[in-house]
Amino acid sequence: MHRKHLSLQPRDYALLQALSDYRYLTTTQLRDMFFSKGPFIYRRLKKLADYGLLTRIQREIIGSSSEFVHALSPDGAHHLSHHLGLPTSTFTIHRKASRNLLEHELALNVFRLAFEQAVGLHNDLNIEKWDTKFRIRLPNHTTLIPDAHVVLTTPRGKTHFFVELDRFTESIHRVFRKKLVTYAAYHQSGRFITDCQAKLFRVLVITSHAHAVTLLTSACHNIIPSGIFWFTHQNLIEIKQVLTGNIWQRLDRPNSLSALYKTD
Repeated sequence: MHRKHLSLQPRDYALLQALSDYRYLTTTQLRDMFFSKGPFIYRRLKKLADYGLLTRIQREIIGSSSEFVHALSPDGAHHLSHHLGLPTSTFTIHRKASRNLLEHELALNVFRLAFEQAVGLHNDLNIEKWDTKFRIRLPNHTTLIPDAHVVLTTPRGKTHFFVELDRFTESIHRVFRKKLVTYAAYHQSGRFITDCQAKLFRVLVITSHAHAVTLLTSACHNIIPSGIFWFTHQNLIEIKQVLTGNIWQRLDRPNSLSALYKTD
């Protein structure tokens, strides 16, 4: 294998950086991010894989055709390190993952990409942070790692979101409800104010389907403050409505739907 013969272009480096940031991206997602329609994407991704800069994982989709999922390889991280002048440890490389974890990360990225593109439609909005390594720690030594901590800058100030993607594979009462109780305790403890220099946050729960929303919200009654918990499901995650559409059900308003951001 003669890697020295592969000339990396700016788009290649941007693609490798995206694989570090998002951890896993499908061919379709990479096409939408970096390529126009056409066969070139398949040739380029195969070449990057052949030269060891990314790892390809065959994804079998029930009832549909299979698709490759892509992740950053150690060699890809090394090239990024040299190109950007940053330590190799800065980048997230592929490690063996279970199918459940892989599908969880891909579903989370569907939301992330839609959210980022929705924000991009508004000149007065900006994502200041999308942090997947944030840790919530409480005085009783309870620790919770959200799927993401997002800081959205708006004309009215900064809005903080914690994201929880639930594919309905865990025990509702033993696992999921405990997470929400931890968020509520974090809110009431005042630690969020210390950690983020802000008073309020919302927890965005994205689950697999509408019935799952009903089951999850029913299992989480009597958690206070309930207004910080907002639910939706994956079929409603679209660029045009994920941010400004009335697709979110608040735990404290079970009979109505709300938007994350109102333009008026």
